[in-house]
Amino acid sequence: MKFPIPLLKKYYRDLLISGVPTFFCVLGVFWLLIEMLTFFIPDTMQWTADNFWVLIICSSVALVVTIIDIRRKFKEMFSVRESLADTNISLEIQVGDIFQVEGDFIIGTDTTFETNPIPEKSLQKQFTDKYYDNVEHLDRDLANALGDEKLIENTSGKSKRYKIGTVAKVSPKKQVVYLVAIDELNKEGEVVSSLENVRDSLRELWKYIRRDIDINNLVIPIIGTKHARIQIPRQVMITEIIESFLEVTYQGTLICEKLTIVIAKEDYDENIDLKKLGDYLHVNAAKKRWQEKPAGQPVPAEHQNEH
Repeated sequence: MKFPIPLLKKYYRDLLISGVPTFFCVLGVFWLLIEMLTFFIPDTMQWTADNFWVLIICSSVALVVTIIDIRRKFKEMFSVRESLADTNISLEIQVGDIFQVEGDFIIGTDTTFETNPIPEKSLQKQFTDKYYDNVEHLDRDLANALGDEKLIENTSGKSKRYKIGTVAKVSPKKQVVYLVAIDELNKEGEVVSSLENVRDSLRELWKYIRRDIDINNLVIPIIGTKHARIQIPRQVMITEIIESFLEVTYQGTLICEKLTIVIAKEDYDENIDLKKLGDYLHVNAAKKRWQEKPAGQPVPAEHQNEH
C-alpha cells in the first residue's frame, strides 16, 4: 500500500527497530537447538561450523520470520478493531482502498443522485468507473431503486430531487452499494451539506438496511469531509459514524455483523490518530448492550445484581 512519505519514514523506522529483536530471537532458538544436539552428538557444533550453508539457512529463516512479524505489526498500525459487548458484532477502522475491502459499500451522493457531471476524484466517480460500463446503466439502476421514493421538489439540472437520507441500493457486478443522499446542490450547482445532514442520513441509512433481507458486512468511507465540504476534522467524522452505528445497534437492531470504516490512504495524515480512535472504539464497544436500552425496558436477570 502507498502511504504519505513522512508517515512511512516514521513507521518503517519503528518497525525495523522492532524487527531486530525478532531476528536475533529466532537465531537464538536455532543456536539453542544446536547446543542441545551437541549434548547428544558432540560433533554437531564442529559440523555446523564446517558447513556454512547451515548458518545461511538459519539466517534466512530468521529473516523471513522477521519480515512476517514486521508485516503483521505494519498492518496493526493501520487498523484497529473491537467487538461489541454481548454481541457478535465488530467494528473496524482501517487505512486503505474501500474497493479492496469485503462487504457492501456505502457511498455518499447528493439529493438529485446526480451522475453526470460528478467530480473526477470523488468516490462516486471511482465507483461508477469501476462497476459500470456507462453512466446510462447507473441511471437506469438508480431509477429502479428510487421508484417508490417520495420527491420533494423539481429543480433545474435534474428533474427529480429527494430528501436528505434517501437511499438507493444498486448491485452492479454482484457488488451491493448503498448510495445515500448526504448533500444538496444549490442554485449555483455547488455542493452544500452539514454535520446534521450526515447524522440524519446515517439514521435513515440504518433504517433502510434494517429492512433489507440480507445481512452482510458493511464498508463506509469518511463521508461528508471531502466533496460535501463539511468543515470538521475527519477524526471527528469517524467518531460520528461510530456513535450513529452504536446507537442503533445497542437499541437491539442488527444492521450488520461487521462495519468497516475506511480511511482513504491519501486522507491519512498526522491529523488522524488511529491509536486514539482505537481507544475510543474500545471504551464505547465495551458498554453493555442492556445498559444502552431505552428507559422502561427490563434489565436482564443476570445483570440485576450489578446495580
